[in-house]
Amino acid sequence: MQQPFGAVLGVTTQERTFSFNHVCGNTVQTDLRYAGNNAIIAPSSSRVLRVGGVASDDLLTSSHVMSLQWVDYAKELAQTADPQIQPIMVDGDEKYVMYFHPYQITDLRTNTSTGQWLDITKSIYQGSKQKNPIYSGALGEHNGVVLRMSHDVTQGVAAAGTADTDTRRAVLLGAQSAVIATGSSNGETEYEWVEELFDYKRWLGVGVKSTIGMKKTVFNSKDFATVVVSSYAAQHTS
Repeated sequence: MQQPFGAVLGVTTQERTFSFNHVCGNTVQTDLRYAGNNAIIAPSSSRVLRVGGVASDDLLTSSHVMSLQWVDYAKELAQTADPQIQPIMVDGDEKYVMYFHPYQITDLRTNTSTGQWLDITKSIYQGSKQKNPIYSGALGEHNGVVLRMSHDVTQGVAAAGTADTDTRRAVLLGAQSAVIATGSSNGETEYEWVEELFDYKRWLGVGVKSTIGMKKTVFNSKDFATVVVSSYAAQHTS
């Protein structure tokens, strides 16, 4: 895809949900209503990173939270993958897009170590009249990676194949990371539009139907344009 993921996939809540199920490799979800009518496949072993280098999502602990270095590692993996994960083009510049769950974003924002989010943001905006994005809620960009947030970023998957509820799978996306197809039977558009009048023609009801399919792209048995980065991610209560 040639534009940020959310701009393409934010059509409906259900479409957004099954999109992230695919690109995050959420194999726990087997209900095809939430999988774009296609079985979800796990991330390729060469296209997944886990904070701390642990072997599976269920081994992530509270010391394995998201930090900016994992954005750098994901981009590095994308650029050195075979074949290379191609960036998207945004106003003539090459960019990747990376999605995080809100819990992961909080971990990024509250990391006070040198070279992390808060330190970099303070350096950029010190003495500047620009409004600091740390107060506006903007996510911004790091090392050519557009950072975005979505509640639909999935939970991790334990080695046993079950959901790991205190982890999340952030995902870096390149061009053509997923494909979606829609259609209807011999219609003028991809959707079937039906209108009906109710209550003595006082109320108009409209129904829209379509056949939709979604799948993460794979080439030579490897994820074509996705890098999953799993981290510990739990609600912050104190």
